[in-house]
Amino acid sequence: MKTKNIKMKTKILTITLVLTVLLGCEETHTYPDEIVFDSDVSSEQVNIEESAVFTDYSTGVVSRLWTFPGGIPSTSSEQEVEVSFSDLGFVTCTIENTFSDGITETKEILVEVITDVVVIGDQTYVYNETISSGLFLADGSELANPNPDSVNNSENCVASGPSNWSQIQYFPTYIPESCDKIFFSIYNPDNVGPGQIQFEYTSDPGVWQWGGNLEYNIDAVTGWVEYSLDMSSHLDNEINKIIFMPAGSSSSIIYADNIYFGKESVIPSPEPSLAVYDEEIASSIFFGDGSEVANPNSDCINNSEKCAASGPSTWSQIQFFPIYTPVNEDKIFFSINNPDNVGPGQIQFEYTSDPGVWQWGGNLEYDVDALTSWVEYSLDMSSHLGNEINKIIFIPAGNSSSIVYVDNIYFGPRSVLP
Repeated sequence: MKTKNIKMKTKILTITLVLTVLLGCEETHTYPDEIVFDSDVSSEQVNIEESAVFTDYSTGVVSRLWTFPGGIPSTSSEQEVEVSFSDLGFVTCTIENTFSDGITETKEILVEVITDVVVIGDQTYVYNETISSGLFLADGSELANPNPDSVNNSENCVASGPSNWSQIQYFPTYIPESCDKIFFSIYNPDNVGPGQIQFEYTSDPGVWQWGGNLEYNIDAVTGWVEYSLDMSSHLDNEINKIIFMPAGSSSSIIYADNIYFGKESVIPSPEPSLAVYDEEIASSIFFGDGSEVANPNSDCINNSEKCAASGPSTWSQIQFFPIYTPVNEDKIFFSINNPDNVGPGQIQFEYTSDPGVWQWGGNLEYDVDALTSWVEYSLDMSSHLGNEINKIIFIPAGNSSSIVYVDNIYFGPRSVLP
């Protein structure tokens, strides 16, 4: 079973912004002494969440026109103007002055709009209490956390709404790596959804890349819940925009906070109620005709060195011998790699109070993802409450003689995976 090693060393990744001023003249012009053409920008660093001040120091000006593509404002005739930008990248701003001698001249100011991302341990933060990555709210707002709790006790958060498909946009600069996810915390008091998340790539500006539907459970109605989406379909693509639509087609308000990229959650995983089988625990494993083998497909879900394998006969059993009495909300969790796409399998139990009699656990239905990778599944244990279990009988391949690999078996109310 994977273990966490969350480093708390903090470093700030800052991308330098380059400012270049270019002078363009339609013809060679010698200025009279009373005419000076001089304009500049206030800072060589323009963060997407901040403003830059453009100032014209020229003299002898009869008329002036600033142009700021994608800026707010987009044009101005003022001597000094404060401008913000909503898109990352290079922006060529211009000033066109007509002087008292009748000559019109133009200067270009090339600005690169960037954002800072903050790396804490193995996580790259997009938004939390102190980091906003160029937050842009279409019609929502940043406000006080309406429900501080153990998952999110930040003072502030963001809220969608009140229109449907309300967007919250962030502007990180991040390239997903293998096993990366995007994590985010949600408080959904009106129980609406699903929401959506989209991305934009630096290489394909203006084109939304599908992130996924945001499905919430009932726990988010009364408190904050952290969710995650897999980033494997975005590997090696530089993301420079995240578009959150947390309430989807609803106009209700949903609160979001603590958004970051990483391989593991910063929230400690729950401890299993009882670990039955993993890298170090075997619970007196017994194979009908299978064996313990090297993990054939180490990945983000299961990077253990070893696992159990069924087969090669039909109804091949793998038996474990824990001592455990299920309690309310318990499930049994297990990871499966099913390269031959067989099944369904079965699971049975034996009680200490009724030796030799199998108690039905359930069919093991696998999806197509288990063909190429490990997938964690679970079965509800409510029908076994109060009964001490002393044997688990896994028949992972059912009536097939193909090999199915099994690992990381445990009882508990929630998955330990991020």
